[in-house]
Amino acid sequence: MCTGPPLGSRTLDALGRATGSSRRTLSRLFVRDTGLTFDQWRTRLRLCTALPLLASGQPLARAARAVGYATPVPCSPRSAAPSGPPRTAT
Repeated sequence: MCTGPPLGSRTLDALGRATGSSRRTLSRLFVRDTGLTFDQWRTRLRLCTALPLLASGQPLARAARAVGYATPVPCSPRSAAPSGPPRTAT
């Protein structure tokens, strides 16, 4: 549901409607289970999916489109810094 094409394009509200959950519940569960907000998780998922494409020689614009970005800017090295603190083992 979250990783199909286009990668992670659904909003948290849409995911809530699809699963019968509220946005607030999903937000709370994402932070509890991943240590990240939904948007932080989706950004990391997109970047982790784009890295092998870039490593295989695909142009930045093509890799960015493949993971759900409309432009290559969010997928560029300058934008690729992870957001939020790293999750610690519990």
